[in-house]
Amino acid sequence: MDTLVLCFFFSLKGQASFAQERFWFDEQIRFNDNVVSHEVDQRAAVYNLPTIYKIEHGSMPIQKLIQTLKLILDKHSILRTSLNYSEESNYIKQTIHSNSADTFTLKISHVVKNDDKQLQQILLDEYRLRDYFNVNQGKVFRCHVLQYNNNNNNDNNDMLMTDDLIIFNFHHCVFDGYSAEIFVNDFKDAYENNHLENLSIQYIDYSQYERQMNMTEAQTYWFQLLNGYNRQKILQLSYDYKLQTDIRSGRGITINVDLDTQLIQNIIDYSLKQNVSLFQLLLAYYFIYLNKLTQDDDLCIGCINANRYRPELQSLIGIFLNVLPYRLQLNPRETFEQILKRVIDLCHDVFNYFYLPYQLIEKLHREDDNGIENKSSSIPYIQTSFQFHTLPNIDDIYLENRSIYLSKINFDDQSPISRFDLTIIMLYDAFKKSLKCSFQCSKDLFNQETIIEMTERFQYLLKQIFSSTTEMSQHQALYELSIVLPHEREIIHDLNHTQIYYNSNELKSIHYSFFECAQEYHQKVGVILDEQSLTYSELLYCVQSVALELLKDGIKAQDIVCQCVERSIEMPIGILAILICRAIYCPLSPDDPQQRLLSLIEDTQAKCILVHELTKETFENNTNAKLQIINITSILSNSINHRNENELIFQYYLDDIAYILFTSGSTGQPKGVIISHKNLRYHLNGFYQLNFVNKYDIVAQVSQCSFDVHIEEFLGTLSCGAQLVCIHPKGLLEFDYISNLIQQHHITRIGIVPKYANVLSQYWYNNEKYHTNKFESVRCVLIGGMCSNFISYY
Repeated sequence: MDTLVLCFFFSLKGQASFAQERFWFDEQIRFNDNVVSHEVDQRAAVYNLPTIYKIEHGSMPIQKLIQTLKLILDKHSILRTSLNYSEESNYIKQTIHSNSADTFTLKISHVVKNDDKQLQQILLDEYRLRDYFNVNQGKVFRCHVLQYNNNNNNDNNDMLMTDDLIIFNFHHCVFDGYSAEIFVNDFKDAYENNHLENLSIQYIDYSQYERQMNMTEAQTYWFQLLNGYNRQKILQLSYDYKLQTDIRSGRGITINVDLDTQLIQNIIDYSLKQNVSLFQLLLAYYFIYLNKLTQDDDLCIGCINANRYRPELQSLIGIFLNVLPYRLQLNPRETFEQILKRVIDLCHDVFNYFYLPYQLIEKLHREDDNGIENKSSSIPYIQTSFQFHTLPNIDDIYLENRSIYLSKINFDDQSPISRFDLTIIMLYDAFKKSLKCSFQCSKDLFNQETIIEMTERFQYLLKQIFSSTTEMSQHQALYELSIVLPHEREIIHDLNHTQIYYNSNELKSIHYSFFECAQEYHQKVGVILDEQSLTYSELLYCVQSVALELLKDGIKAQDIVCQCVERSIEMPIGILAILICRAIYCPLSPDDPQQRLLSLIEDTQAKCILVHELTKETFENNTNAKLQIINITSILSNSINHRNENELIFQYYLDDIAYILFTSGSTGQPKGVIISHKNLRYHLNGFYQLNFVNKYDIVAQVSQCSFDVHIEEFLGTLSCGAQLVCIHPKGLLEFDYISNLIQQHHITRIGIVPKYANVLSQYWYNNEKYHTNKFESVRCVLIGGMCSNFISYY
């Protein structure tokens, strides 16, 4: 660290400190009044720091209170300092003002005893109203006393009596948590002695000293620590709302976490046993918790450092806080103890360089450094913070040999604010050996229910690691730990309990189930494509017509019949017709090159291929004379004019092969996957058991025939009596078309791949007409594979 001498500069004006600058820009930009969040509500005063004291016994002359506070303002010039942006100098300038009524006033309010509503409103205003301060004019400290009107002992309005309240309120630009204890100690000293010793330096001297420090070594360290970190990524938390900007209202939700006594004792005992500070221990835990919550292995957590690195700074009221980005890359095979050791090393390294202001840390990796907004604290990669505080001894103030006793009232939870998206606050009382935990989250992003769920996961993981100091939890690998709650485990177990017992003698083939549905729901519309539709009875007739043609052309049981058709009404007709003949269905994608299609036909040794009007030209130049090309469209046209009176006998053998599906061939030669009727039956029965589809559903047919999902969509739908809505061949590329189709046909079930789901949800998000007109009919969305943000929109 730099060896400059910190001395008294005799200055009344100068450049603001880095902390003042950061907080000033924060209030002007990141918590801007003109930006409205998702709720119409008053924006929070994020930098009001009120402390409330109640007179438990004794009396206090108001004039004596004013005199005491003036002595404190005389001693600490920071409490009468203004901050203004200087266009001439292009920086934030601080100016010390004289100790007068212009910079400090004491407000007296008279309240009615037992009028809790009036009292609560006054206290809330101290937390919420930005107008109580004017940083530009140096009004950064205020005192507000509340006298009860019907206090029988308070006939003199110049005296504060038992139960009256004193509120000390500071603006954060001039005051931090460490300053609170200094203020209380000076208040006691000034009240009892009518005198305070002068300081050897003032806060403005520190500000100038800070600007002259050599920080080259610290800059090198922070550059190396953060090099390669993705500053633009957003933590994948369970957000309830999405914002398109970094600007926040400052309104927060605070949820206290109820840690049981034994768990707290286990944590404290473990820290003593390992000779590690509670801050390091709990920070290591928070890295693990955040990793489990976000599935992110490269994390950056903001920690607040007191930054009072010189003895001369220990007695100064002021804002010294620095935000430090603690970065850690986790390996899922590491144990808790291994991660803890790395966190300890990280903390030791950071301790040597914690004095580098956050703005300079952020500037190291910022490409553009022009303009006033780049000086702001707009925290681009610190979205979550971890704060560990040892509670200061300021809860009780005794004056004049304990004849006057003031007790601190905690009102913070009644008006919560949030300076980060997610903050974990740990409060340690060294005297009581107690540990309190709370989650402080942005109300712009989270609902209370979501935060409560996060706290439950926090506690559950904490108990896994610290349930006993003798257990092996600390030796478990990271991947073995879990934040899945017990009731969620039961749900997962139920979902994964896929064993369904059937009497093999009662199993029916899929095409026979379709036949039964056609008998039962003969007038129900079975399949729709744009303006075309077929009832179940019409669909059965078409299937029988194509099946009879296949039999007529010599198709025998377990012959392979290929089908190359676009998404259409003919597709399910062809599939069912093939199965009714006891043949084997083999889909070919019309999007594949002709050479690949002919190669697959040769591999299967198929003697017949079904096409329709849109694909009949694909095989016009076929040189295989043995290969029969059968046009489904032509068969259906002829069947209308010449009704076939022949009836089919529905035979099925569950051990027969139902279909062959070729892999993509991306790793080499395409491979055929063989599925039997029995396996297909079991698979679809599982779908029905889990209610992925039922007879009341209206299912969107989305998948191409090269994916096995199309089997589920066609056969799974038509063999249970549901309705199938097909999408025309290029329909997936038309987002308005697919959106209108879902709404107009009241689709209840749809299956889409994650990438398409993400693009579609983003399209809905960017188009206002889908904001109020959502897709309420959809009850089941099947998304497999990668993560998707589709549900977060829906």
